[in-house]
Amino acid sequence: MADAFTPFECGHELMNLNVCAMAKKASSKSRKCFGRDHKRIIQYVSNNGSELSANCASRVLHGLCLEVCMLPTAETPSLLSDFVNRYQICWEVWPEYVMVGSKERQVGLELELTGTPEPGTDHVGPGCPACRRVYSALHAIADWVLPKEERPSRYEIGPYEQAVRYSAARGSRPDVTLSVKVLHRRGFDQPVDQCEIRCLEEMKQRLKQLGACERQWSLRSAALA
Repeated sequence: MADAFTPFECGHELMNLNVCAMAKKASSKSRKCFGRDHKRIIQYVSNNGSELSANCASRVLHGLCLEVCMLPTAETPSLLSDFVNRYQICWEVWPEYVMVGSKERQVGLELELTGTPEPGTDHVGPGCPACRRVYSALHAIADWVLPKEERPSRYEIGPYEQAVRYSAARGSRPDVTLSVKVLHRRGFDQPVDQCEIRCLEEMKQRLKQLGACERQWSLRSAALA
């Protein structure tokens, strides 16, 4: 089976739940998060619960314990591409600096992903369900684009922020953002190096493969992916 994953999000209280029970409890929430994909996802979890339990990763948002069950599937890129188009996901790169003595030094790179709720969403505001769904999609994409083998570089995916941002580059649409930092595994204050640059380039290529656009959304660029 392909070594790739499709996520779905399900909230539950802090208790010991097995994957199948969690999947049943998650049905209504996963339908809201992932629309037409939810039935196939729930069925897969129900049929393969014992194999999937080791692939569950806890995330904490708004004081709730959320389980993101990662479902191995060869269809992951196409599903993530659907998220890219649904939420018009873009990316930008920024330098990461720290103070060394009295001077700033670039020690890494930041890949910023942005997405916006679907057109026609009734309410868009900091922390609203529509924004949380966008963040879940951004996190799934970030997980997929990260290099999988251990390298001299490490990666930090930023937590969910209850904030909506507006950029003129994207027509001042309401944006949800996620930050992925590429840093040194050792020697955090060392200058940016070729390993960090290589990791970033690989991540950018995978984003382009999904149809994500650099800086501003373009239907033409997304269609060429």
